[in-house]
Amino acid sequence: MKQVKLKSCAGCGISHNREQCKFRKVICNKCAKKGHIAVVCMSNQSRSIRKSTTIPERKWNQNKQENEQYVSTMDAVNIVNGIIEVEANKKCINLEIFNKVIRFQLDSGATVSIINLKTYNILNRLKLQQCTKTLYAFGQQPIPILGELHTKAKCGNKQKSIAVIVANVENANNLFGLDLFKKFGFEITQIDNVVDKGEYIKQIEDLCNKYETVFDNTNAGVIKQFKASIRMQTTAIPKFYKSRQIPFAQMSKFREEADRLINTGIWKPVKFSNWASPIVLAPKPDGSMELDEDSKQIMVVNTPLGLFQYQRLPYGIASAPAIFQRYLEQLLNGIKGCGNYLDDIIITAPSLQEHVNRVEQVIKILEENGIKCKKEKCFFLKEEIEYLGRRVSAKGILPDYSGIQAVKQLKPPMNIAQLEAFIGKVNYYCNFIPNFSQLAAPLNKLRRKNVHFTWGLEQQQAFKALKLHIINATQLAHFNEQLPITLATDA
Repeated sequence: MKQVKLKSCAGCGISHNREQCKFRKVICNKCAKKGHIAVVCMSNQSRSIRKSTTIPERKWNQNKQENEQYVSTMDAVNIVNGIIEVEANKKCINLEIFNKVIRFQLDSGATVSIINLKTYNILNRLKLQQCTKTLYAFGQQPIPILGELHTKAKCGNKQKSIAVIVANVENANNLFGLDLFKKFGFEITQIDNVVDKGEYIKQIEDLCNKYETVFDNTNAGVIKQFKASIRMQTTAIPKFYKSRQIPFAQMSKFREEADRLINTGIWKPVKFSNWASPIVLAPKPDGSMELDEDSKQIMVVNTPLGLFQYQRLPYGIASAPAIFQRYLEQLLNGIKGCGNYLDDIIITAPSLQEHVNRVEQVIKILEENGIKCKKEKCFFLKEEIEYLGRRVSAKGILPDYSGIQAVKQLKPPMNIAQLEAFIGKVNYYCNFIPNFSQLAAPLNKLRRKNVHFTWGLEQQQAFKALKLHIINATQLAHFNEQLPITLATDA
């Protein structure tokens, strides 16, 4: 694997040239020396606090007072053993303060933690204590402050008493600084090298060109050496339905689509059939898996243009998903780190080069079996993907952002139907909720027969707790067969 290695900068610890460091002229808050920040300070002695009022006023480029703090986002790549999310290339974390979820940006370059004016208003402008610190942003710009908020905050399953500074700034990120890193016991690990992906991106592009027939959607693909078989019950009686009217405004488009289906071999005009179903306009017909002759006899649609027999397995057949899933599973069987859910294929690997090798294995198999892919829907060399409602990365699994947003917007159920819908939603994320059945017990009581629907305090607390567990979901680790396994069962 090609790696670009740079010596860690003595001023900030980041792997870059010293000349590029933005902390070259900063005064350390630990030793008061110029050229580095407290995070990387090698001094064993902290600066003494002088209480004398006769000390002359100091300029910025001289030693600063103990209560002056430097606030600037550090460009290091950090791994936090907590509940983190990536948003617009920034690592973020949620804290629960007074039953409100507040989003912070992880900032290992800030010595203190800050919330903006908008967040302070969301917290109903709680009482503040006087703040004696002076804050400076990058570029030596002073940050206006309202005061210091002392409160309790919950992060995951940890609850701590914290102090955050309220900045008199309306639109700025809330910062989760080093003080909260230490308070919640988070570990920061810096990556000392950067992997150059350019070489591997080029390899992927070469693969796409090498197997260009897989990504050529001029004609529909035809799966080779396999034909789908549709079986009917022995008591089934042939049904023939007349065609339905198609709106005049859509007729021209329907004619174009019918011609396309005929030209690509998906439809075949027939004069007579014992079976016929009325056509239902669908925006995405598929023709990837050929039908056997017996199945074609019942796959006939009746349209204003006549009868057409499907030559390929269409959408809407109850057994179609299972047939395609089983077929694709058998094709990909044996390729490490590869799996599929219907036509969504996921490929993983411990290294970029091995990942590229596995991608080629999959594309080669698809080409050999007549399967095509839409290149615009293919994504390569991603460190994190959204797959089946989950965000999957090398670090673990979390709910996807859209799912979390949907849960945030859920309102307390007003009747049993809405309660069933809520339970169904949170049940999809039950793996992220410890003691799920116990937490959901007050809600499940209302689902019993002959129980009147009454939404009380117990149900409201359970509702909030389930939502918060999903919003602040703990990242699930991938299974590791090298680690000990604990099996918990009911008595």
